[in-house]
Amino acid sequence: MLTPKKLLIATTLLGVAVGTALGQETRSDKYGLMAKPIEQPIFIKPMPLTDALMSGAMGMRSHYMQFGIELAGRDRLPHPPASPAQPMVSPPPAEQLRSVGGFLGEVFRQVPTYEYEVVSEHTVSIYPRGAKNDPDDVLNLRVPRFDVEGAYAGSILTFPDRFIPELRAKLFPEVPGGPQIHVYVGAVPPGPKVTLHVRDVTVREILNAVSVATEAVDGSGHDDYPCGWIFSPTAPTGEKKPYWGVFLSLPANWRDVVRGPGPPVAR
Repeated sequence: MLTPKKLLIATTLLGVAVGTALGQETRSDKYGLMAKPIEQPIFIKPMPLTDALMSGAMGMRSHYMQFGIELAGRDRLPHPPASPAQPMVSPPPAEQLRSVGGFLGEVFRQVPTYEYEVVSEHTVSIYPRGAKNDPDDVLNLRVPRFDVEGAYAGSILTFPDRFIPELRAKLFPEVPGGPQIHVYVGAVPPGPKVTLHVRDVTVREILNAVSVATEAVDGSGHDDYPCGWIFSPTAPTGEKKPYWGVFLSLPANWRDVVRGPGPPVAR
């Protein structure tokens, strides 16, 4: 078992398996995530994309899956929850809900404006088609180095500009002689503490690395849970300002899954 709450991750963790609009993979699934079963599907009605992804992951029992999600500028988290704000996904055929690969393949067949990458054994990166090649996408901002020691994952994922000076300068350029205003938006899920030292990475890769680092937890503490992330250029209220947050998609038995099987019983 990896040491809880701390993990040193090199940039090599960012090898990926890429999903096309039809859900096919252009590279081998080196992490084996696509073959993992969804034992108890709970996808029974049309849902916004983020709800659909959450429902598929929450139907797992022997494994878990989390997401790092970039929403397109026109899409956002619904506010109020029932309002249409994202592409809708209809329940996939039963045979497509039996595995992660079948589930994601059907989701992105219905929503071809998005694509995905598998970045670890548990973490899947979701983004608008072509977003990774967009030089104006803030998540593609390149950072020479990123170092944190024992920082709460939830704080990094919700307030990344406080941990990435280059991102802060991009989003909030200083005006000589002008006041600098930082708004407190309330408490965030702290998540586990993580330690990271990565070099020459994008903001997207940093957020993914933080989520992957949370996979090292053992579920023993109150805040010891894996957590994904979500970003939208548009706030849930519809305002044209960036929104960052923690995205949770854990199954009900996630603590048993992260702890793994216990030691053999002596006979």
